[in-house]
Amino acid sequence: MAAKDQPSEDLDCAICFEPSATQTTLPCSCNVTYCNRCWDRALAQSYNACGEARCPTCRGPVCVDFDPDRACLVFSRESTPPVEEPCEGETALTRAMQRRTRAQAKLREQARPVQVRLLQRYGAESAGFRRFLEAPEEGFRQMSVPELKSHISSLGVTPEDDVEKEDLIRVLLVTIQNPTFYAIVFSNMFGAISAAPTCICGCHLQRVSGQERTWRCSEKFAGGHPPGTPMFEAVYRRLTEEGHSVCFCDLCEQNVPSACAVWTCEQGDSTILHATSYDVCDQCFFRCICEGCSVSPPMPSVSSVGS
Repeated sequence: MAAKDQPSEDLDCAICFEPSATQTTLPCSCNVTYCNRCWDRALAQSYNACGEARCPTCRGPVCVDFDPDRACLVFSRESTPPVEEPCEGETALTRAMQRRTRAQAKLREQARPVQVRLLQRYGAESAGFRRFLEAPEEGFRQMSVPELKSHISSLGVTPEDDVEKEDLIRVLLVTIQNPTFYAIVFSNMFGAISAAPTCICGCHLQRVSGQERTWRCSEKFAGGHPPGTPMFEAVYRRLTEEGHSVCFCDLCEQNVPSACAVWTCEQGDSTILHATSYDVCDQCFFRCICEGCSVSPPMPSVSSVGS
């Protein structure tokens, strides 16, 4: 049963109490009306609270899948797993965490090709990006000094106040010969434009700094303790000082260091499609954009800089 709009008689949603011209077809036998948005959020809240997606009315477990062909969520009644003898040292909590991990991995695998296509389309529609890839030096020369400094700062380097524009261009052209730094610089360019790429859930991806991403993770790990409290500050300090990975990329599944920027969904964990978080690293973002442009990042020559 899919999360596609189902015609109704403008019944009120049982959660937001707003008339719902469309409603979700429930996988259980509950005779209740939910709008698609409230049903999605309810499943996400249930998942974060107990590790399972459950109907907000009957509390019956819901199996969630993502159909990559139709690009929509599909809900069905969760089958009761067979009773198995626990392995030595295995606890109920351990088994619950394993089920949760499998559910997350399944949705991530189902959604990955659609997210890749969305980013490729985004790259194909960005004509300016293609031109910049083909002539990076020319593109840098059209930028202001503050813009050039911003791109250098995205690499974790603070330029001097009185540095000349030619020196900034030289630094960037040398730096982007490293594929990793190339991805960071160009992802930073996209992070500054208004047209944000679309997330798999239908909202948008926004590029946030490593500091901001660590801050958001600290809010969750601190158990509801707000910024400024000893608990929050202790968690934030530990993540920052020890350089822990605060997230992993949902495309390549590699850990992202806390110092690195990341593309994260503005909807956060309020959708069952990514009930914990959703992040794309700069390298995957850049790779997909280039595939959409049908352009391979050139290795720029620096021989003409400053001449």
